[in-house]
Amino acid sequence: MQALNIPGQPLTRYPVGSLREIWMMSFPLMLTAASGCLMHFFDRVILSHYSLEAMNTAVTAYMPMVTLQFSTLAIAAIAEVFVGQYNGAGKKEQLGWPVWQMVYFSLLTSLIFFPVAFWLAPYLIPSVYKQEGAAYLSLSLYFGPIFPLIAALSCFFIGRGRVWMVTIATFLANILNVGLAWVFIFGWRDVIPSMGIQGAAWATGLSVIAEAILLGFFFLSSANRRTFKTGDARFRPHLFLQCLKVGVPSSIGHLVEIAGWSLILYMVAECSPIHATIFNICQSLWILFSFLIEGLSKGVIALVANALGAGKLERVRATYRSSILLCLIIFSLLLGLSWAFPGAIISLFFDASIDAQLASLAMTGLRLITLVLFFDAIAWASAGVIIAAGDTRFVMITGIWITWFLVVIPVYYFVVHQGGGPLLANTIGVGAAAINASVYAARYFSGKWRLAALDIQETAT
Repeated sequence: MQALNIPGQPLTRYPVGSLREIWMMSFPLMLTAASGCLMHFFDRVILSHYSLEAMNTAVTAYMPMVTLQFSTLAIAAIAEVFVGQYNGAGKKEQLGWPVWQMVYFSLLTSLIFFPVAFWLAPYLIPSVYKQEGAAYLSLSLYFGPIFPLIAALSCFFIGRGRVWMVTIATFLANILNVGLAWVFIFGWRDVIPSMGIQGAAWATGLSVIAEAILLGFFFLSSANRRTFKTGDARFRPHLFLQCLKVGVPSSIGHLVEIAGWSLILYMVAECSPIHATIFNICQSLWILFSFLIEGLSKGVIALVANALGAGKLERVRATYRSSILLCLIIFSLLLGLSWAFPGAIISLFFDASIDAQLASLAMTGLRLITLVLFFDAIAWASAGVIIAAGDTRFVMITGIWITWFLVVIPVYYFVVHQGGGPLLANTIGVGAAAINASVYAARYFSGKWRLAALDIQETAT
């Protein structure tokens, strides 16, 4: 434990900035993100066996729900930057401070989630799915504050490089969710009635509550209270506002970006059932594989934040090079799998032999969405450095510009107005993702993010 008080202490036993270091940091975080993605993915797979209409309803309701979840989660997750920089500077007794500020923020988000769940849910669902979708969305939103709470607690472990603690908690929650989803959706004998789509919402909600309790138990363990003073739960207004200053621009970017995709989903759903089904399958596949992007980005943020806290800029450059190399390795394999075995993946949603035309469209959509994932990984490896430095305004501006001007408007014009085919929206997404990756990479190589770097150490007083 004493080694943690040494400024600049490496987070792993591997050479700083090496491919092995970024892999050892990112791999557990990929597993963590995978469990979160699988929680939604398996809900959709189970619902697709209940009925395709139930799956489409859940996917349609998912976008407005995740708009609020991710925007608040993005603010709470900024505690990772503060924990990382404090840890890099050797200020171990202050690592719990930013976590507690974001715990309080998470509780305050109920003032947003609950009113939206009670009054606005029916207006956020397309008319064709409103009957069951409104109740599903409303119930899901009542569990909304748990997601930023989990993000805040996770930052204490990720910022110190103790990522396996988060992985274990998320994995257990995911197992619980699969079991509860199957029982609640289909029912169990005469004991538990079939709840259909609302059963999926209950399963996810109860699972994330269990995850938050487990992380809280680890955070407040006697060892952590003694070494890191995690029991010091005082509200610190200056630190709270500093977290918001760094986290809100990133959150706004996520909010506007996801709102744009919610609008796209709404527009595509109104075009035809085939448009909706193809887009929903592709979006589900993006959610399934996006754990690779999230884990890599969080690993970069943790390593870069610690390097900045220790004043080791040469580590930043080495970490970035290794993250791009890791990205190329992983997604080369993923691209190969998507081209070699598309039928095996598509069969998770429906029997391809029943509708050959739908199966052909879905397979092409799989390849397109894999390209989107590839470019997104490049973008968020670069964004990891930018966020760790505090240059979150750039993240906000880029997210808004790319999503609305290069995706939403083209989809409306070419798909809705001009009657484009079911795959056109995903094709537009590939082009936008490529441009997005280029913009973030250019920002990194320009070095301008260094000018926006915040001296987060000053808040530790």
